[in-house]
Amino acid sequence: MEKIRGIVLYWNADKGLVTVDGKRLGVNISAWRGYELPKTHMAVEIDMHEGVVISFSKLEKPPSAIGAALSGSLGGSLKQSLRETVDGKLTAENCKETARRIVADVGTNVAVAYGAFMVAAISMRLADGGMFRMMTVTLVDVLSGLAGSRPAGIALLLLVAASIAVPFFWRHRVASLALATPLLATLVAGYRFYSVQAMMREQNESSSAFVKGVMGAFTDGMGLSLGYYVLLVLGAYLAYQGITRVKRRPSAEAAA
Repeated sequence: MEKIRGIVLYWNADKGLVTVDGKRLGVNISAWRGYELPKTHMAVEIDMHEGVVISFSKLEKPPSAIGAALSGSLGGSLKQSLRETVDGKLTAENCKETARRIVADVGTNVAVAYGAFMVAAISMRLADGGMFRMMTVTLVDVLSGLAGSRPAGIALLLLVAASIAVPFFWRHRVASLALATPLLATLVAGYRFYSVQAMMREQNESSSAFVKGVMGAFTDGMGLSLGYYVLLVLGAYLAYQGITRVKRRPSAEAAA
C-alpha cells in the first residue's frame, strides 16, 4: 500500500478528479474517508494499491501519539473519526453523512438486510409450542437473558447493528467478516434454546408420572419458529456478503 499526497482538481456531487505528480486520477465518494466532503483545491492523502485509489482523505496536521497508535492498529480513517469527535466537530449533519457513506460502502442490499434483521430481532418470536405458546421470546429477549438484564440485552443488539460500520472504519479486508455478527447472534440464540429444551426434557424423564404429565404440557411440540429461520436466513446472507467482500477487497495491511 502506497500513501501519497495530492490535490482535488475537480469535485462534483459524488465524484471528481485528483492530481498526483501531474497525473489525474478519477475518484468517487465511496473511497472518501472523513466527515467533511471533498472540495476543489483540497489537499488530500491518498492510499493507492497497484495504481488504484483505495481511499483518500483530507490531509491533516501530524497526528498525536495516541492518534499514531490508533493509525497503526486500526487505520487512519478510524483515527480521523475519533479526532473529529474529540474536537467537537461531530454534528447531526456529519452523522447523517457518515451513515450515508457506510451504506454506500457496504451496499444497499446489505443495509436493507441489516434493517430487516433488526426488525425481526425485536418483533418476531424465536420459538413456538410448549410453554412458548404462552409467551413471546425474541432475539433481544435471549440476549437479555445471556447478558443478565434487559438494558444489557438491548446494548448487545445495538452492537450487532453497529457491526455494519466495521468495514467502513477499519480498512482491512478481514473487517468485512464483522458482517457475520448477526448470524453469530442467531446461532447463539438457537444454541440457548436447545440447551433449555434438553434440560427440561432431562428433568421430565427423571420425574414422577404426575410431574411428567404436567411438564409435558410445557415441552410437547416445543420448537424453533418461523421467526428464527427468518433471522437465520438474513444472518447467513450477511455472512455470505462479508466473506465475498473478503475475497474481493485488497488488504491494506498486506499490501503495505
